[in-house]
Amino acid sequence: MFLSENFCKRIALIILLFLFYFIKALTLIKKPNITMQIILTIFFITIFFYPLIGQEEAIPFDTKGKIWVIDKKVIKTIKLFKDEEVIEARLFTINDSISVFEKLIKKDDKTFRDKQILSNSELNSLRAKIDSISLMVINQEGRSWLLASSTFLGLTLYGPSVPSIINSTNDKIQVSSYMLTAASGFFLPWYLTRNRSVSYAHLNLTTFGLSWGFLHGAQIYWATSGYNNLNNALTFGTICGITEGFIGYNLVDKFNISYGQAQLMTFYSEIGLFIGFAAAQRFNIDAEEKPGGFQGLSLLGSALGLGIGYRQGLDKSITAGDAQIIGISALLSAYLTIPPLSDIAPDDSRNISTTLSLAGICGAFIGSKLIRNIDFSYGQSLMIGLGTIAGGFTGAGVGYLIDNNSSLPIYISGLGALTSFGLMFNYYKNKSETSYEKNNFRINLYPQNYLVWNRANLQPIYLTNLPLVSISKTF
Repeated sequence: MFLSENFCKRIALIILLFLFYFIKALTLIKKPNITMQIILTIFFITIFFYPLIGQEEAIPFDTKGKIWVIDKKVIKTIKLFKDEEVIEARLFTINDSISVFEKLIKKDDKTFRDKQILSNSELNSLRAKIDSISLMVINQEGRSWLLASSTFLGLTLYGPSVPSIINSTNDKIQVSSYMLTAASGFFLPWYLTRNRSVSYAHLNLTTFGLSWGFLHGAQIYWATSGYNNLNNALTFGTICGITEGFIGYNLVDKFNISYGQAQLMTFYSEIGLFIGFAAAQRFNIDAEEKPGGFQGLSLLGSALGLGIGYRQGLDKSITAGDAQIIGISALLSAYLTIPPLSDIAPDDSRNISTTLSLAGICGAFIGSKLIRNIDFSYGQSLMIGLGTIAGGFTGAGVGYLIDNNSSLPIYISGLGALTSFGLMFNYYKNKSETSYEKNNFRINLYPQNYLVWNRANLQPIYLTNLPLVSISKTF
């Protein structure tokens, strides 16, 4: 067992408090009064319930709030522990002046848990060391995927668009412009990110900007000038897509956006765009007659979705897997409304789009409640999503065997998807990690403040800053 110096000091402090209360009680034993009762009460609470109070709240290792857990991957990168084989390390806070440095250490094929109590000065020293090391480490975990995505977009979206924008009658110019644009989809991002961090959050928002930003640019042109000139729409799309890609990358660093937060922002923005379309249909805003209103509502919905995702993602305990579960729940809820809609109003596009939008919003709300106190990894959420799709196909196959001339296969498909989602969610819920950040109910006792109360002649207004007990809960 590993006992740190700070832990021993903590035990010594408890012993000293015990001796003080005991001696104080002896001096008053012949004159029992309310003071003695208070002392004895605080004594018993402190000694017997000290291990149960002061629930620890997780805090980041660095000042930027990016490193919450030091796992094997981070340990290999920053090389913080030289004399110990540390499996994992976390940092917690008990109150404003005491923190706990917890390490899982492997020694002689056995795993031990070591806890060290850190003062504010020791915590600041540790964070300064982590900051100095992390500055020398460039996180490029998402760079390969970013280059793959940009290359794909160069081949399929920007490559074909540029020759259309140029609109040259020379075949050589047309072909070469496509080739050069497609190639720049790899070389330009590769050059710009060679010495810069590319986290999964960077990957998510940059790719979102490059792809959906292209659509946003075309929508801006359609909203202002109509649908007559395709080349101008492609020009706006290309400019806006590249611009949004750069903005998305820089937003991650400027606002310290996590991977889960980025996932929420992109998902809500995508859903918001379609909800904007649905709102335009609901208010009888025709896309041909009033392109400004139709496209404007869609762009407004996308922007609002981006902001809602950012706001919800401020809860840093939401992982990328959690964000995926919210998205799966929203899409599943919308899918479950398709069977009754196909029977009730198969040709009413207004009611269909409105119902799908409302169902998606309700599903996202349900998903955000389901992930409380659960941390899903991205891989786990992917399995849940794939299982949901497989359940839908299974239900559709069974329904088709029973009756292929009615809407029964669609109903059973929805039931299969919902059942599979529930089973997969329950299976991986038991394998996920409970979030340290969400268990933030704390009760702290400060018996040392009683000494000040008893010995110092302070006015009552000052005593409120010296509590004997504090209770906190973050909602």
